[in-house]
Amino acid sequence: MSQILIDASVEELDCQIHASFDCISSADLARLFPSLPNSSEMIRFAEISGFDGFNFYHIVVRQEEKPILFLPLFETEYNLAIFLEGWAKRVVYKASHWAGRLLRPRVLAIGFVEGEWGEVGFDREADHRTLHLAWDLALGKLQGLAVQLDVDILAFSNFNEDSGSLIPINKLSGFAQIKSVPCAQLLNRFDSVEDYLSSLSKNMRKDLRRKWRKASGIKIVRTRNISPWLDLVYQFYLEHIERCDLTFGVYRKDFFEQICDEVSGAEYVLYFVGEKLAGFNLVIAKSSHLVDKYFGMDFEVGRKYNLYFVSWLENIRYCIENNIPLYHVGQMAEKTKARLGTQFLSSLILFKHRNPLIHRLMLAFREQLSYQSEIYLPEVYLGSAWDEIPVFRKEPHVKVAFSW
Repeated sequence: MSQILIDASVEELDCQIHASFDCISSADLARLFPSLPNSSEMIRFAEISGFDGFNFYHIVVRQEEKPILFLPLFETEYNLAIFLEGWAKRVVYKASHWAGRLLRPRVLAIGFVEGEWGEVGFDREADHRTLHLAWDLALGKLQGLAVQLDVDILAFSNFNEDSGSLIPINKLSGFAQIKSVPCAQLLNRFDSVEDYLSSLSKNMRKDLRRKWRKASGIKIVRTRNISPWLDLVYQFYLEHIERCDLTFGVYRKDFFEQICDEVSGAEYVLYFVGEKLAGFNLVIAKSSHLVDKYFGMDFEVGRKYNLYFVSWLENIRYCIENNIPLYHVGQMAEKTKARLGTQFLSSLILFKHRNPLIHRLMLAFREQLSYQSEIYLPEVYLGSAWDEIPVFRKEPHVKVAFSW
């Protein structure tokens, strides 16, 4: 049974906060999140597998027992140095050892622990008045949970213009925003890999063809049984995480061992040099899109054989041959991915610190806390769906003043 932590009701609406994913079915998740890159199976499995140092909660608003609004939540400690670069990162990392929660605040975030695509699930058939009331209930319970958990910061994590269209900005008094890592996608409109290459610049085409020829001795194996190579795959993953500047948590080995059994479409693409495993790519294939979850490799061998670009072309080939229209290519390295034909969705983090003085201090360093992309990214406008939703003059049944 799902553990209910807090509950409240307004008219026919019921709002509860749960500490278990048993609170909602996979069918309801798919209905509330129809465009989420990660499937309901992946969302559920990621939380069940667990991240060390993370706790998960879920706010569910129901109308006559039918979920109409779902807020996925995670709570953890963030070192603010994660968001910084250069000298500022080094200074904050050193200072965080003695500054405690000032630089390592407890954060309660709306979004998914994977971090790439934050979204709130909602019933597309619910009327506007009901959604207004549902949000009021959910935000009220969110404040109560923040107090109960004694967190320092409330945040909406990594929302882009698509996934954040129904964020009720007018209800989030005092929240500030910083730029986050953009989502990267490649539209598959190609008849062949050669057709894809022809869409790139002359220099990029020449470079990819050279890299592909150099990697002619690489053997590619696709498998759902990773057991024989599990230890090495997990070692590659940990080494990749260690080199990554933006890392919020680490999966346990069980995640990699079990994902192909728990998530339909999950598959490992293995890259061998001779008989030695040199790299892996964990992907999830659906008829509508391919998600590149994790890539890891023996760093020296991988660089020598350009395994990252080899895996890129292999995923392009797979999408073309299986008529998959969209390739979610993962975050970071925008400059390289832009040269490879990728399009980007800018993302934001909305945040509010419970201490007004510290909140103002964070605002003063908002530019430093924002993600600094290698390329130009357009501005993000969240809450666009509310533009067409009428504002009710009648006082709602639940009035939320976000005073936390």
